[in-house]
Amino acid sequence: MEEAIMNKNLQALMLAVIFLVLSVVNGAAMATQAPAEGIAPTDEAAASSEKTETFGGWALYGGASVCEDQDRTGAFVSSITQQSDAIKASLENDVLTQLEMNEQSQALRDLWDRAMNYVLGAMQFKMSEEKFAELMAAQELWLAERDAAVEEAGKAVEGGSLYALTVNMEAARLTETRVNELYELQR
Repeated sequence: MEEAIMNKNLQALMLAVIFLVLSVVNGAAMATQAPAEGIAPTDEAAASSEKTETFGGWALYGGASVCEDQDRTGAFVSSITQQSDAIKASLENDVLTQLEMNEQSQALRDLWDRAMNYVLGAMQFKMSEEKFAELMAAQELWLAERDAAVEEAGKAVEGGSLYALTVNMEAARLTETRVNELYELQR
């Protein structure tokens, strides 16, 4: 039991660090805001524990991380969507070399992969361990299906200059849809 609590505390700390790093990487304000104060924990275990540490808007309560602003995930997804729309507009409207299109499509793919990881990380604190384990099992299946669909999309242009653009755009499209599904699920 003690080992399980230590593992949970370690997981919470690791995810809090990941959120902090993501916020810095994405230029979000989360890392520069004042530490969380007076946040009410959302579960009984957290409610019975004292706050142990605060940073970047996150507070650790007995190993459970609680975000002071429950809509941060929504703001993050909205920001990612705006960035995505800008990249898509550039790909559609700007005069770009194939290399530039490949680079932008890779940036779009990476953007949605980061968003998916962020949303999944936020969901861990809103779900029971059992439900989150079920979600992660479903996520592994989804990833395999996505990768197969991306591979299939690239077959028509395999070996050609459009290959990277094609597979990146398909991966980004599928992952964007998944991020929105996950976001709606966690609301």
